[in-house]
Amino acid sequence: MAKLTAPRIDPLEAHNHADTLIRVAGSLSLLNEIDDEFRQAGLDEAVASGNTPIIFDWLLTAFSFQGISDKATRSYRYSGLATRLYLASRLGVVIAIGDRAR
Repeated sequence: MAKLTAPRIDPLEAHNHADTLIRVAGSLSLLNEIDDEFRQAGLDEAVASGNTPIIFDWLLTAFSFQGISDKATRSYRYSGLATRLYLASRLGVVIAIGDRAR
């Protein structure tokens, strides 16, 4: 049986490809932008205190941006955002007493 070997790759060429991909594909401040959004939404405090409703509502909003452009998503939301409380009311689910919501 033939032994499989990995092709030899020039480290500088690999670095150049990765560098080009990073510059073309995304913002250089992407992590800072994510951190800012996280804090503005109050998620740092919600996670620390276990405030599930805030986290759930933020996730619903974040998931709505998956697969299409942010601009298209923002323009399509003509009837507002789904929230945990809205979904519970539509499904006839009673939210437990003491379950925090903002």
